[in-house]
Amino acid sequence: LEALKAQAIAARTFALWKKYERIDLPYHMESTVLDQVYSGANREFDSARKAVRQTYGEILTHHHRPIHAYFHSTCGDHTESAKDGWGMQLTYLPGSKCPYCNRSNRHLWSTKISQKQADKAFSGLLGEKIRQIKIVTRSKTGRMKKVALIGKNKRKTVTGVDVRRMLGYSNLRSTLITEMAKTKDGFLFKGRGSGHGVGMCQMGAIGMAEAGYDHAAIIKHYYPGSTIKRVY
Repeated sequence: LEALKAQAIAARTFALWKKYERIDLPYHMESTVLDQVYSGANREFDSARKAVRQTYGEILTHHHRPIHAYFHSTCGDHTESAKDGWGMQLTYLPGSKCPYCNRSNRHLWSTKISQKQADKAFSGLLGEKIRQIKIVTRSKTGRMKKVALIGKNKRKTVTGVDVRRMLGYSNLRSTLITEMAKTKDGFLFKGRGSGHGVGMCQMGAIGMAEAGYDHAAIIKHYYPGSTIKRVY
């Protein structure tokens, strides 16, 4: 329940921030990984409703404004700072050590991308068969920052975020790639975590709650410097 209460506050904050960001649009959020995934009322459950009721009207603020309350599934041992993840200097998202998500089934993963999939994904950039994918730079937590896509005649450098988007979020669980190799029929990726890695690690929050931490402590860990404030 404490993890769900932390999640309710973070999700409410994210929704309010998005509302003001898109105040002139006919919608405020998309039900995808780009905003907040929502699978319909039949996927709701009583404990989540209880968490919502017990945190009614509460959001996270910094200098009296709603924060950018990012969250993700599994960080893989350390969350990413907003600076490294999004290029934004946000003091309440400095990146946090997270020894609590290691039992997640997405803590370690591997995936194979066929040559055909890779060629299709990067065709707009290279226009030719891709021969090599090379990580050029990494963030402090080991996530891909700059990646070189190499063909026979062309070479393009893109961000790790772009590589994940082009290959598919469900294929490349995160940008925290620990091993990458060319195989005879494509590419093999091994990595840790699931999601962009910025903000609250949901599996880590569950681990903290099971270790006895309450929702306020969970929030303080992942969003240090923010304040829980009831606004309605």
